[in-house]
Amino acid sequence: MIRKAVGKLSGNCRTILGLTGIVSLLIGASTAPGFAAQDLNYWSGTWRTPFNQITWRWLPSNDGRRTLASLQPASGAGLRAVCGSNPLYFDGNYRNNDGQTGVHAACTNGKAILGRYRDADGDAGWYRAVIDSGDNCVWHGVFRPDGTSTDLAWSGNYVGRARGDGGPNVCAGGRAFSVSTYANDVRVRPPLVGWYQLCLSRLNGSGWYGPSGAVAFGTFTQSISCPSRPGGPRDSDHSISHEIINGTVTVKTSPAGPVRTLQGQIRVTSSRRPDLCPVGQVGNLTLRDSPQRIANGQNADFAQTLWPGDPCPDQGWDNRDAPAAEPTKGGPPDGGHWAIVKIR
Repeated sequence: MIRKAVGKLSGNCRTILGLTGIVSLLIGASTAPGFAAQDLNYWSGTWRTPFNQITWRWLPSNDGRRTLASLQPASGAGLRAVCGSNPLYFDGNYRNNDGQTGVHAACTNGKAILGRYRDADGDAGWYRAVIDSGDNCVWHGVFRPDGTSTDLAWSGNYVGRARGDGGPNVCAGGRAFSVSTYANDVRVRPPLVGWYQLCLSRLNGSGWYGPSGAVAFGTFTQSISCPSRPGGPRDSDHSISHEIINGTVTVKTSPAGPVRTLQGQIRVTSSRRPDLCPVGQVGNLTLRDSPQRIANGQNADFAQTLWPGDPCPDQGWDNRDAPAAEPTKGGPPDGGHWAIVKIR
């Protein structure tokens, strides 16, 4: 991974619901309240170390798991790169000062990144890195070539964006967003029109966007459990997952503070009912992070998914009180429906 002399481096669901590296280990700076560490992308782009130049590119979870697994060592042959639940994944390549090249893959749950690397000649190893506490553009870490028991130190400085890196990262001005919602509709009251809309629904997801407001990444899970007959249990699963295709974050001022709104297109990546909501279906997403207060004292956060032609569930969540929900009061954490949107 590194120069040979040192060793290899390595709603109320207000339901409109129509059912008919080489080696790299970076650690990020502290996260703002309301954001999980893994929402932040510290690694995308090209970095310079004393031994080489390396690039990290963000990968979707399924691709990332496969890529990292392909570089993991056989039992006892070296250290494995293992992260916690729902990590971000990266892969990339590197070129050492002596001309040696290689590939690497890594995972991170926030401030530390763990990875595996493999030189073109087959030598491999493990690495870990952490972003400096005072500078998101610098990291320090260690790597260990397979077959050895000594950690070797190294460090890196951010150089810039790379084609297809999935950034920008935090150093380059990347910012995070997240959404969490809940709706427990139990009575047919406006805006609901039928028993088939008495669903338990949630939307959860996160991603990041750049200094210009352009959204770079975002994935979401929309969990939807509905009755299959009047008065019956919620035994019909209409859950879907989707990802951002494109989007923009805008900011407006208000007496209570800045109101940030994300509007974009989303695409279904998995579906429990592909006969109704097929994979690949494109829809629209709106997220609003607002400090303004509504009548019940809750903030004016809002989330909505809309699908042209209603092939998938159109849904919206906010913090208003609603007679359709149980309990009828709105707002987290114990309201009948609520929305928490954080846009940094």
